[in-house]
Amino acid sequence: MESLPYTQLLSSNIKPIKGGLIVLGAGLPRTGTSSLREALKILLKGPCHHMISVFDEDQSEVKETPEKNFQFWNRAMTRKLDPSEWREFFESRGYCAGLDYPVALFYREIMEAYPDIKIILGVRDPHRWFKSVRDSIYTGRSLFKDPTVQVYTRLSGEWGPRDCSLRSCTELYDVIEKGEEESVQFFNDWVAEVKKNVPEDRLLLFQAKEGWQPLCEFLGVPVPDVPYPNINDTGNIIGKYGSLQMRSRIFCLLVVLPIWGAVLSMLLGLL
Repeated sequence: MESLPYTQLLSSNIKPIKGGLIVLGAGLPRTGTSSLREALKILLKGPCHHMISVFDEDQSEVKETPEKNFQFWNRAMTRKLDPSEWREFFESRGYCAGLDYPVALFYREIMEAYPDIKIILGVRDPHRWFKSVRDSIYTGRSLFKDPTVQVYTRLSGEWGPRDCSLRSCTELYDVIEKGEEESVQFFNDWVAEVKKNVPEDRLLLFQAKEGWQPLCEFLGVPVPDVPYPNINDTGNIIGKYGSLQMRSRIFCLLVVLPIWGAVLSMLLGLL
């Protein structure tokens, strides 16, 4: 089932929900977060923060602020933020919900800022989850060790968000490197921890295959008259990484190397 265009989804009969951050996703990456993001945008009629937002906040949905998105998350990873800082971040931009990394890393701190917030914990088979992470987002770790990618992203201004993404995923990628057994244990421990920390009446364990019904019952809203979004973005992720690597190599070949060659020739001429 292909996801419908967002403009078509907005034609559904669901009324907007208002009042700041309402829903928080505490599930790990690759637990259906892209599909859930689109689903929450339909139900809440507002933007939902996702790792995608770190790279590119859609200004047609999110209010522009002086501090860049990745700069806030770098701050959050450096020191413990006050509840007021969390509220300022989400509300100044107009977010109704947040999920995936880096949001999920801080679900407990965000719960302190929003004591009544509802928590959705995305779950799936942990062995399939391991393979999904390993074959998609994890490949970015080796990509960003490529010197040409480092040079290109730093000079093009793309390094900040990408470095923030890598930093937020450090623990996750470390455990993926250790193998399937350790990764499955990490997944199960994460689920158990969230279930322990979130009151049962505010927690929904959710799988994308369950569709609208449990999600809408949890949020207390009608079921939309459109299919539940089905977004499998593995191919898109791999394609973007490949495109970045190609751009980086072409840039270094056509721009960086000629400049270094000219500089070297000048220095040799002075000897």
